Amino acid sequence: MKANPHAFLAVTGGLAPALAGASLAAGCSAVAGHAPMPTIAAMVLFALLALLAWTDARTKTVPDGLTFALIATGMIHTGITGAPLLPALLLTGLLTAFALGQDTLRQGRGWFGSGDYLMLAGALAWLGPRTLPDLIMLSAVALGLHAIIARQSQIAVAPSLTLAVAALWFAGDLTP
Repeated sequence: MKANPHAFLAVTGGLAPALAGASLAAGCSAVAGHAPMPTIAAMVLFALLALLAWTDARTKTVPDGLTFALIATGMIHTGITGAPLLPALLLTGLLTAFALGQDTLRQGRGWFGSGDYLMLAGALAWLGPRTLPDLIMLSAVALGLHAIIARQSQIAVAPSLTLAVAALWFAGDLTP
């Protein structure tokens, strides 16, 4: 049986964006003077976000496994930081239920798929429910600019959402 070189790239190709995201987050956290725990949290968050953005940009899909990892690690982060867990759980649960039910309710493909809603739920698990308006606004601006610059009507949402999370994460107080 012949080895497929593309299969190797498919498996290892996502490693580069994840490592780049983690490294960039660690560097930014170090420059900002954050303690080790927020730096580690930033590395986990941005490794997942970079992998999600890279995958969505390449395939126009956001894998559920990665979004559920984003949600789970966000909830762990929220619990560790001592932020109120119930509001984050409620909003994340609501978005997750909507995302999972969305595919059965709609017939055609639109701009936002269930993976995009799950990624939004994961971002809110990390940032906290109070950031929802800012997160949506920043994502929409980034998405609109990307669509105008690329001159395309359908583009990947995850890269824009990743930029919005980065802006809020590094501008905020790091607690959900």
